[in-house]
Order: sequence, then structure tokens, then C-alpha cells
Amino acid sequence: MKHFLPLLTVATISAASVISNASGIVTTCVGTPVCPTGNNDCVILRAQEPTCTLGVMRYYDTTGIFSCSRCETGYELTQQRATVPNCSNEILFNVCRKPCDGTCSDCTTSAWTAGNTGYQKRTYASCNTATCVCTKTTQYQCAAGYYGTSSNGTSGCTRCPSSGSSAAGATAITSCYLPSGPPAATVPVHIHIRRIVITVTSNKNGAYAPFLSEPIRSCYLYIMQLYRVIILITIIDTELQTHR
Repeated sequence: MKHFLPLLTVATISAASVISNASGIVTTCVGTPVCPTGNNDCVILRAQEPTCTLGVMRYYDTTGIFSCSRCETGYELTQQRATVPNCSNEILFNVCRKPCDGTCSDCTTSAWTAGNTGYQKRTYASCNTATCVCTKTTQYQCAAGYYGTSSNGTSGCTRCPSSGSSAAGATAITSCYLPSGPPAATVPVHIHIRRIVITVTSNKNGAYAPFLSEPIRSCYLYIMQLYRVIILITIIDTELQTHR
């Protein structure tokens, strides 16, 4: 169903027009067909759009707003509201818009950018798919190294203690952390094996196993089970050197 503001007759408008007086009292405003103080003194807030084929200009105090009554093919009348200086009431007027197809044009949320120190801001866009109206608001968050929440980009964010760090958007002090230092220096260890004697025998009872160290004995018994042989490894003259 189409909703639009019916055009008032000149007689009705003239009889109902009420504007602020010389003392500056703000009152309810009803449009008049001409600028009350002269055409050169009035500001046009909304002019006739190319897609509007018929309508009328109305003046509210010293502000002019064009309201459309007929649109080009493919467009329909859509009612909008405006706030006018020196008028206590919102002004209703009609514009021509394409029928809503569930999408909004120019309705993209921007990336976060730097704001005041410790703050970031962005323009958040939300599309009402029922009316195809895009609503844009400014959002704020804390920059990296800060935590908290902010609704104005000037207060609400606190520096992490001890010059700590945090990811942008952190809301709690528990998100702060101290940067890690440089990696610890490594200490090279060189093992020089001067001589290795390997003896292979067909003995199957593991007689030599008790004389071997634990790692070698485990390896020895495992290999013996696989190949039915005994490998006796004697490491002679092993030197461990540590270099810093």
C-alpha cells in the first residue's frame, strides 16, 4: 500500500499557518505557498527531484520543502520527515523512490579508522529490507593497547597497565598482556664419539644385555626379538663438550 502526504489547499494552509513570532518563541509550523519574509530570505531544504513530475513547494517559517504528488513511471511516492529550525513539529513531505526490492543502495559498513588517542571509529550501516531504508550510525571501540567500551570516542577506554598490549576492540583488562621478550639464547652441545665397537653374535639368551646402558639394552632386546641376534654396542671414549 502506498502512503503519501495529501496536498493541502491554499485556503487550508493559509488559515492554519502558525510560525514563530519576533520574540523567538518556537511554535507549530504549517506550510505556506510563499516565503513569509521574501523569496531571497528562505532556505530550500528539499527541492523538486527529477523523478517527480508534479508537486508543490511549501515554506515552514523560513525553510522551503518540496512535496511531490506524482512520480515518473517506475517510482512511487514515499513519505519522509524533516526537522525545521524554529518549528516544534516534524514536517511531512513526499519524495519519489523506486519500489523496495529488499536492498539498500550505498549501505556499506566502513572499516575501523583511527580516532582520538586510544580510540577507533567506523560508520555502521544497517539495511531495513522491508523498507529499503539504510540507517547509518558511528560506532567506537578501543584501539590496540587499550580496553573498555565507548559510545562517543572520547571516554571509556583505559590504557593497559605496565604498557601492556591488547587487540583492538578489547573490552576487559583481562585482554591485556605483556609482550614477550626476545627468545632465550641457545647453548650448543656437541657430543664427540671417538670410537664405536659393534659385535654381532648368534647368542639368543641376551647374556650381554645386563652390561649395557638402559637405552641401548632396550634397543638390543628389541632387535634381538626381530632378528634372533645379539648386537653388543660398546661406546668407548665418549666426550661431552658444552660450548657457550
